[in-house]
Amino acid sequence: MNKELTVLTPQSEETFYQYYGNHIMSKFPGLTFNVVSSNNDNLYEDESFFENSHPDLIISYLPTFRDLRDSDRIESMSPYVQDSKNIKIDDYYDQMKEVFSNESGDLMGLSPQVVVSGIFYNKDLFDSVQIDYPTDQMSWEELLSLSNRFADDDRFGFEGGEAAPQHMIMTIIGTNKIRLLDDQKKNLSLLRRIGYR
Repeated sequence: MNKELTVLTPQSEETFYQYYGNHIMSKFPGLTFNVVSSNNDNLYEDESFFENSHPDLIISYLPTFRDLRDSDRIESMSPYVQDSKNIKIDDYYDQMKEVFSNESGDLMGLSPQVVVSGIFYNKDLFDSVQIDYPTDQMSWEELLSLSNRFADDDRFGFEGGEAAPQHMIMTIIGTNKIRLLDDQKKNLSLLRRIGYR
């Protein structure tokens, strides 16, 4: 089989081959890739790119995937998954299938890995100072504001586990879909957004 697939990925071409491409090619000899790397979301939002390039495989981060899922740029994987002998969709968590499905219930994507994060809190501590518990779907601003109510000499309100501070910042940036650089990659749009001059 000699076939070339066009791949859109936020990663470098080298990273694509390391994590996906080499494995796929070993399973399907003769298959090659035209890898289109996008270091920002511009190509994912570009209608003309999708009309002209017709990527066969799209790799994205979850916020970008949600935009793609809710647009007409990607097609349902449901028929392919149902016909596949290798994909056991029942092995996926229901919540994961829900995230990757559109409103009609069609599966629009799959993830090769899952990174789970969570917020844990000490109910006894909240009760002792009579502060309301955190709630589902709190924004980072609300959560950090709530945690600041605990800060004093003996305790602090929020602890990021083993994550370095920059990892926490990147998590907040990612979940809020904030771009670090402007479209021309010349200015740090994050600093402008938080009022730094």
